[in-house]
Amino acid sequence: MQRLARLVLVLIFASLVWDLTRPVKVPLPSGGELSVTVDPEWNGGRIFPNLGPGGEASWQAHRAPYNIEVGFVPDGDTKELPSAEEVKSGLIRWFWANLNHLLLAGIILVVWVFSESIPPTTIFDPSKKRPPLFRMASLGAAPVILAVVLGLVSAGTFKPGLNDSRYTGPLFKNPEEALASFLKFARAWENGEINLNLASRLRHFEGPLSTTVRPTIPEETIDFLIVSDLHDNPTGVAMTRDFARDLEVDAILDLGDFTSWGTPFEANELRERLADLSQPHLIVAGNHESTKAIEVMEGDPNVTFLDNETIEITGVSILGASDPAAMTSANSADPEAYVTACQTIKEQVATDQPDILMVHNPEIGKCAAEYAEENGLPLIFLWGHTNEPVVEERGSVLALSPGTSGTGGFEERKLPYGFGILKLNPATNALVMACYYLYEGVNDERPTFACD
Repeated sequence: MQRLARLVLVLIFASLVWDLTRPVKVPLPSGGELSVTVDPEWNGGRIFPNLGPGGEASWQAHRAPYNIEVGFVPDGDTKELPSAEEVKSGLIRWFWANLNHLLLAGIILVVWVFSESIPPTTIFDPSKKRPPLFRMASLGAAPVILAVVLGLVSAGTFKPGLNDSRYTGPLFKNPEEALASFLKFARAWENGEINLNLASRLRHFEGPLSTTVRPTIPEETIDFLIVSDLHDNPTGVAMTRDFARDLEVDAILDLGDFTSWGTPFEANELRERLADLSQPHLIVAGNHESTKAIEVMEGDPNVTFLDNETIEITGVSILGASDPAAMTSANSADPEAYVTACQTIKEQVATDQPDILMVHNPEIGKCAAEYAEENGLPLIFLWGHTNEPVVEERGSVLALSPGTSGTGGFEERKLPYGFGILKLNPATNALVMACYYLYEGVNDERPTFACD
């Protein structure tokens, strides 16, 4: 009997934990659905709606050691983003469904304990020894009762209003245009309308440039594709995928701002679009990133984030440093943080003497590049952020920025799609060729380029 009781209690508790932690889908009247998940946190009680291309919001909704994360998933009939009232209504329906489940399980367990396990006189008499079944049932009931209490506290403190609300994203500018752009890109991708073959065009320029810029070229080279500021732009992501695959580069060096608003939705879109690539994908986080977006990208086994770390790829040592604002809710950090970060990188360059230094904001690598130049250390200095393409030699330092590979993400900035190519000698790691290419669009047959 005791073994059976243990099994029943374990199954009840496992069912409760499973129901509370697994995502639950809640349909919305305007189309699409909410995906709701419980995320434990001691000082929690916030609701985090992730509206995909609409950004991410949060507000203090109740008092409990967990947060509630909500993802908006549009479907083929979605015409508009859900209103705040729809989101709140869906959350309340989800909340009461789970609370009823907890209460029901708790009541069943308590009734079973009191009716099957012990004589009533044993409960209130402290001199009586509790039967083993009662002790075991009490231990099993404790987490259930705790969960019920937490649910009641949450229900009692639940505030449907947007208390202490926070928001990141484009909705305050133009929510209709943001959703329309997202749906347009998503449908074009799914319909196969974004299918690029740009690598063959780039090869058209690569041969003559190689012999013109640096006449002595080994038969084999170590090739890197340089991208920056993708901002989850589907066309820029498609170009990245095609270049990396068709040019058979040894690695992708991503200089940050792969999202626009730091949402996990954007990071997941990028990860899925590049999932069929096999090359290492090294990233330094930009000022538009967030902890959650980085965690999503780290789910790709090819992705490595560099934050004041030096690693080797095919014998080439690469030092990378993320933007100080990458883990904050703001898009920029205190100016002093950039000065401190640059000094740290400078010390690492002096110690590690890497072949390549990659950063997002050039301000955190500038002093390190100057140190290398002053001391005659060969260094390839890569950066993004400014959206301005640069390739030039500065003494022993080769400076390269590809511009923006995502031309502003979902926003219409009319900047060219910029990419960089590095070729190194595998015997010496010496630079063979460094170029950037600027495409005005997917039909651009003759991109602007510059090499050094």
